[in-house]
Amino acid sequence: MENSARSPVAMCIFAACLIIWASSHLASYWLPTGLFLGIATVWLGSKATVPTDEEITAINNAMKPIVNWVLIPAQLLFFALIWLTLRATYPDMDPSGEMGATLLGENGLWENAQLLFLLFGIIFYLKYFLHHRPASLRGRWMGVAVFSLLLLFIAGEESNWGQIWLHFETPKILEIRNIEGEANLHELSFSGISLESWAGFVVHLLLLLYGIILPVCAYTISNVQALLDKIHCPVPHVSVALLAVIALGIHNEWVISSLLQLPSPAFVWDASELRETILYFMLMVGAMYSTRRWRIAGRYTRPIQT
Repeated sequence: MENSARSPVAMCIFAACLIIWASSHLASYWLPTGLFLGIATVWLGSKATVPTDEEITAINNAMKPIVNWVLIPAQLLFFALIWLTLRATYPDMDPSGEMGATLLGENGLWENAQLLFLLFGIIFYLKYFLHHRPASLRGRWMGVAVFSLLLLFIAGEESNWGQIWLHFETPKILEIRNIEGEANLHELSFSGISLESWAGFVVHLLLLLYGIILPVCAYTISNVQALLDKIHCPVPHVSVALLAVIALGIHNEWVISSLLQLPSPAFVWDASELRETILYFMLMVGAMYSTRRWRIAGRYTRPIQT
């Protein structure tokens, strides 16, 4: 499919995402950040070598079965599970309740799903890395290595580096600084300032960048996709943009009530577990989609692999 044919659709998706997201109270922080990152991505993409239209068409056609029969159904199932979770815990949205604890509580369904998504993402990268070896990637293995280590670090933090299974004592140096007394870094506190608040900032930034800006720009502009392929920066398919919007707005009452088609209640709910799960799902999708794309691209075009 020609880029020019799909650009209006992708830009409409992008605009809708920004409009919905900008309606939240986070807009004052994220809109300037998002615009800056979007402009920077487009500008950097203009410096990349673009494959021919025939090569792009061949790659996209070869990727269609993956997108249509694996990626889209998986996202629909994931969306359904989110909807059922909200429905099951509505209107209390209280993780301390029986259903809330099962779905949203410590070591609940969604927390275990997070680790599963991260594990699969690492497996996709490891498989690709072992198949090609660093020498054949000519330095671009760094992109795969960085994302693999990122997923490994996040998985370690989410599992308290194995503490939730092995039940070992928290090292004293962490215990005195950790607000939960657990063996992780993201809950450390210094002078009354917790790193967890910054972790939330990073989650939202990644959802905006990795869930909306990069996928839409890569889908719309061949230069951007060529740049990401050249440096082996994984990016999920543009269809994840809807999930990113849900993740960024799910803390808002009107978004939840619209999803459930129920009146908006007066409650304050921390939906961080669902937002993080959506982000980790996107990271897994990025690993699966990109490693598959890179392998297919190697059959049709030299600029991505040389």
